[in-house]
Amino acid sequence: WSSDVCSSDLFPSHDRGRVRALGGQFDGVLGIIRQPQSKSVSGTSFGVEFDENNGGHDLNGACKEGYGWYVNPDNLEKVGLQVGDRVQATAYPFEGVKGTVRDVENTEWIGVEFDEKNDMGHDLDAGYHCEDGYGWYYDPSDLKLLPSTDKKPSVKKPKFAEDIS
Repeated sequence: WSSDVCSSDLFPSHDRGRVRALGGQFDGVLGIIRQPQSKSVSGTSFGVEFDENNGGHDLNGACKEGYGWYVNPDNLEKVGLQVGDRVQATAYPFEGVKGTVRDVENTEWIGVEFDEKNDMGHDLDAGYHCEDGYGWYYDPSDLKLLPSTDKKPSVKKPKFAEDIS
């Protein structure tokens, strides 16, 4: 990422973006951009909430204490949603409901198993199957990434397509 590519336009308010730190004390650590690009005396930076406590701060209330750090965009790389990420839908039919990413094979549509059943939901119809009524495919822009500390309330054993007869 260069400064001109890594702009706040890439991360509108509904999707702040998942990143991996490059180099330095956070090399390889994943996080979520919580504050858009800003300029200061020390240069341009993003407020990043890392998945691990790094002895940082709370980004002025934008994340949990100890997880936040301001990072130069040259030290970040954009990472797409990954299987296991916790998300919250921002669009119909699961708007406001939390779930877990289960299918990222097609980056245009992300398969999510939600924590609550919805009459519109299905079983994801792909390599990963969930209980009918809990699955939905979303455009990534309709999913808000949640901190890694957000845990699913109960764990269901995944059903894979080859297990279903």
